[in-house]
Amino acid sequence: MMLRFLNFFALCFVTAIFAPQPFADELRPAALRLSSLPSGESEIVWQVPMSNAGRRESLVLSLNGQPLNSDEGLAYRQGTYWISRQTLSLGPRFNVQVDGLADNNTELLVSLTYPDGERETQRLQADNDTLDVNWAGGSGLGVWAYIGLGVEHILIGADHLLFVAALMMLVTQTRMLIWTITSFTVAHSLTLAAASMGWLVLPVPPVEAVIALSIVFVAREVVMRERGRIDISSKHPWVVAFCFGLLHGLGFASVLADIGLPAESRLAALLMFNVGVELGQLLFVASMLALYHVLKRMLPMNWIKPILPSYVIGALAAYWVIDRTIWF
Repeated sequence: MMLRFLNFFALCFVTAIFAPQPFADELRPAALRLSSLPSGESEIVWQVPMSNAGRRESLVLSLNGQPLNSDEGLAYRQGTYWISRQTLSLGPRFNVQVDGLADNNTELLVSLTYPDGERETQRLQADNDTLDVNWAGGSGLGVWAYIGLGVEHILIGADHLLFVAALMMLVTQTRMLIWTITSFTVAHSLTLAAASMGWLVLPVPPVEAVIALSIVFVAREVVMRERGRIDISSKHPWVVAFCFGLLHGLGFASVLADIGLPAESRLAALLMFNVGVELGQLLFVASMLALYHVLKRMLPMNWIKPILPSYVIGALAAYWVIDRTIWF
């Protein structure tokens, strides 16, 4: 009876957390590009995410304490963003502040182009929503913010995490697990780089649907193995991880495309984002292994079976497949 209760509780908990997130790996931060012009003015490109209902997120950008009217200047919608382009006189030193990051569960990437042409990227979050800009001050290759963005993206990307979790349940040997995770990493790094550099272009909605389908496939393979069927997925899981990793890399690239890469340091920013993704992935794998060893000590061994989590993961992924297919 207790085991059934725990299984039912786990099913309800995971469904409640992940089911309402059909685009679970979507992270669309706001973006602000500030460029110092020879005239002494500053060019402002303010990029606000649109909600699923088609409304602009309620973010308020203030420059030197004055809220920016995002309907002034050249204002238009492009994809899932509202973009406003203006030129203002802000002086050599000014303050940037954004309100509403916590309420909208997002963040702001600020790209600065200094008078000497150098670029810097800063990341503002709910607990750090203010930035002081000095056009006469030093600039640098501010691509380190992309590491944190990569870590955050993978850790809030439920579909990518569930795919990794399913792979971990499919693999029973430590050495093979290392090979499998490495294969997944290499594959999604390749397509992330190719898509981010513009060498590979595919429509995002079908890619997102197939990513969800990849989770269904791996979850099914875990169930089949538990029923005694051994095929190539169980014998060579790294092959499955590599093939589907190529798709997941395209998913990462779609997020990075929304964020944007600094023109003068595209490769460095891309590398930092990928490093962040790998760090987040390693953190998740380590957490899963630690949880497994804790449960192995606390519960009888016959309670720790991957078949129920596989059904839960497969059901959630199937929901995402249907929802994402209907969407596009």
